[in-house]
Amino acid sequence: MAASPSVTDPIGEAVSWTSLFDVAPANRMRFCLPKKIHDGYRLPREVTKRGEERWKDYLIGQFVGALPKLGLLQQWANGLWGGDGPLTVSRFGPRLLVFQFPSAGTSQWVFKSGSWHYHGNRIFFRN
Repeated sequence: MAASPSVTDPIGEAVSWTSLFDVAPANRMRFCLPKKIHDGYRLPREVTKRGEERWKDYLIGQFVGALPKLGLLQQWANGLWGGDGPLTVSRFGPRLLVFQFPSAGTSQWVFKSGSWHYHGNRIFFRN
């Protein structure tokens, strides 16, 4: 495991960030130092790959118009796209929703299969 970055406490001694939290060793998150490039930072490929893997079954949906009731939308979505198993819909913002699909194949099919509407309101998806 990579060394945790340290900070200086008010007395002037170096302190590890991990010592500030009472977390069991098995639950500690691994720190990966980002690389400085030009005017920004790049995360190590290992970090971005794990993020892609974790979010492969998800799409972000943006509504044009009023956001419908979540329960009704979830019933509609499961009836339309839930053939491989149930999916969940969560509110993410004023007009944004997170759709978790039963598989990456289903989420990619929904993403690539065109224009989707719910009761006349257009849904734009991003992966």
